[in-house]
Amino acid sequence: MTPRLVYLDLGTHLGDTLDGFRVLAAHPFRDVANWEIYGFEASPRIIPFVDKLVQWKNGEAGIEKPVCCLPPAGSTHDTMYYAHLVGCKRGWAARMNFCMNSFLKEARARMVPDRVLQALPNVQRRLSAANVPLGSSAVRPRFTFIPAAVGNSNGTFKSLDKAFGFMGARPKEEDMVRMVDFEKWLRRNFRREDYVVMKCDIEGGEFSLMNKLNRTGTVRLLDKVAMECHPLGQCQGIPEMLNSYGIDVVKSDSVLAGQANWTERREEWRRDLLSPACAFLNASKRLAKYARANSQ
Repeated sequence: MTPRLVYLDLGTHLGDTLDGFRVLAAHPFRDVANWEIYGFEASPRIIPFVDKLVQWKNGEAGIEKPVCCLPPAGSTHDTMYYAHLVGCKRGWAARMNFCMNSFLKEARARMVPDRVLQALPNVQRRLSAANVPLGSSAVRPRFTFIPAAVGNSNGTFKSLDKAFGFMGARPKEEDMVRMVDFEKWLRRNFRREDYVVMKCDIEGGEFSLMNKLNRTGTVRLLDKVAMECHPLGQCQGIPEMLNSYGIDVVKSDSVLAGQANWTERREEWRRDLLSPACAFLNASKRLAKYARANSQ
């Protein structure tokens, strides 16, 4: 059987790292067509947008690229690249976050969970896509979005939507989150011969996840890992463990840094803000003010 090219995006956020394999993979594989991408996202309010984005990326008929009124920024650092567009100047992070949160409050309020997408049959069906290798004759990558958190068991839990409460916003309502046993799924579907690249940014869940991958030996299926280690445990231990298996480890922010053309990203968000879908934000005056300031 031909080895597969697999990219696992654990924590897709708004889909800004779904193409991370083009940055993380070894050079001979970056432009190969037959990549299988499996994206996992726990945030119930983000899930509907990412689902539509993945349909568009797969070239499904009648699907246009979805408009996002929120900037595709998963951190304060990334938000800084967008803030000045709408008058929230760079500088003191807390002040910038407050300005952005005030401006985008209504946009976040309009993003609501879709329980059908999170339903167990749908999640299981999408997980089963890994049973069928894409094959070397494919002319484009295959994106599969799994609307669930990765964990060490299957089930559901209620949690504050931390991923949705980005840019310093404090989520107030708990949402139902579905969780899948990632280690078992990985072990059952892929082989040592496959080339597997993984990005992991799962809000502190990386410690228990990596411990299980190590304990079961499933970690040996990985070739390269880009991860964000949150200050909830011994961060140094995870890269050391991965390195002991010969796995290359980089920081997850290198994914965005490697593929980001911030000028293009800002322009794309500017167009989204001016679209009818985001008209309720009344962003045109803010954008015009920025344009005048930068034309002088």
